[in-house]
Amino acid sequence: DAVISAVVVEEDIVVDANPPPSVPAPNAPAPAPTSNPVHAGVTHPRGAPPGGRWSKIRYRGSGTALLCCALCWLTGPFSCFGTCAFLCPIDQEEVYVVDGKVYDVGGVYKGKTSEYQFQA
Repeated sequence: DAVISAVVVEEDIVVDANPPPSVPAPNAPAPAPTSNPVHAGVTHPRGAPPGGRWSKIRYRGSGTALLCCALCWLTGPFSCFGTCAFLCPIDQEEVYVVDGKVYDVGGVYKGKTSEYQFQA
């Protein structure tokens, strides 16, 4: 919305066509949202060979450990629910996969694809 200022001089209206500098141009394109910064123009991370694909893996991290502790506390340490939660990790990470190797977003080698659970 453009702001138009008007000055009344003896019943004549003078319109100032220059909007204040804080108002954006009415047809200015909005910046494109980047829902996933990993894929924002990045074909492969630095240090990893090109030709792979981005994927998500599941791993045992702090969220999985917290779930295991909570289940052990709620059901008792000998109920095995905490162990079951540890076998089904809930933490996720975006990784780059190429030639059977897994790299993180920074290009650091994490291991082979056989060592991780990939999400569909």
